Amino acid sequence: MVTTVSKVMVTQRRMTLPPGLPHEMPLEMIQRRPGFALELLALATDGDPTGYGDVRLESVDMNVRLPVEYRADSVVSLTAPDGERVFVIIEIQNRHIKEKIWAWLSYVGCLMGTRKCPVMLVVVCPDKSVAAHYDQPIQIEHSCVVLRPTVVGPDKLPVLSEPEDIAASPELATLGAIAHPTLDTAVAVATRLVALRDDRGAHYYSYLKTHLPDSIGPVLEEIVVTTVPLVSDSFTRIFEARGEARMLHTMLEARGLRLDDEQRRVVDACEDAEQLLRWGARAATAGTAAEVFSEDAGS
Repeated sequence: MVTTVSKVMVTQRRMTLPPGLPHEMPLEMIQRRPGFALELLALATDGDPTGYGDVRLESVDMNVRLPVEYRADSVVSLTAPDGERVFVIIEIQNRHIKEKIWAWLSYVGCLMGTRKCPVMLVVVCPDKSVAAHYDQPIQIEHSCVVLRPTVVGPDKLPVLSEPEDIAASPELATLGAIAHPTLDTAVAVATRLVALRDDRGAHYYSYLKTHLPDSIGPVLEEIVVTTVPLVSDSFTRIFEARGEARMLHTMLEARGLRLDDEQRRVVDACEDAEQLLRWGARAATAGTAAEVFSEDAGS
C-alpha cells in the first residue's frame, strides 16, 4: 500500500512536537552513544548490523541554511560493509502529522544533494498506531517521488532482561522496558542502570520510571530504594527530587490546582530538587497551575 500526499491538501506550517522526554530522551541517547543509532537502524530494517561501523554524529543543519522546521532531530553517518559512507536521519514521531512528509523530503533531499551519498530515514514511533501510519511508502501526488521511511514502532523494540544484554545497550533496554512494561523487566533493567559507571544510568532510570504505568512505576521505585545499593550521587539526587515531587503533587491537590498531562510529565521527570522546591513555594499562593511554572517558561 502506498499513501498519497497532496500538497494542495496540507500547508507547510511550522512543524513542532510538544517538548518533553518522549521526544528528547531517545535523541539524548544517540548523543551520548552514537552507536545506538545503528541499533535503531537494524531494528527498523530487520537487518544485521554486522559490518557497519564508525558511527559519527553529524550536524542536524546539514551544512545548509534551513528554517527551524526543516532541521532533523538527529543525523549520523556510518560506514557500510562495502566501505561506502551512509547518512542516517533519525526522527522521533509521537503523533501522526501529515505535513511532516515535506520536512522529511527536505532532510533527505538536502543530504543526498550535498553529500552525494545514500541516505536512510529512521522514524522512531513510541505509539503503535503512529508507527503504522508511517511504516509504508508515501507517494507524493503529481510527483515522481516516493519516500519510504524505515520505522521503529513499539513492536520492534525487544525486551532485554539478561544483565549482559542490558549492559551492552542500556538505551535499547530502557526503551524496550517502556514499550513492553512488566515489573520483572523494569526491575532487571533498573538494576543494571544503577550499576552503570556514568550518569547515563541515573538519567535513563528517571526516564524509565516516569514512563511506566502507574501500577509499575511506584513499585519499581520502592524496590530500587530498599534493595539496590545506590552507587552514584546522581541516583541520590533523583530520589531526593522524587520526594519533593510527591510533596508538590500533594500541595497542588490540596489547593485544588489540577495539572494537565504535560505539566505532570514535567514535574515527574524533574531531577532538580531545588527547582521542585521553587515550584512548591509558588504552589502555595498560585491561583492556577500555570502560574506555578510561568516564571520558567522562557528559561
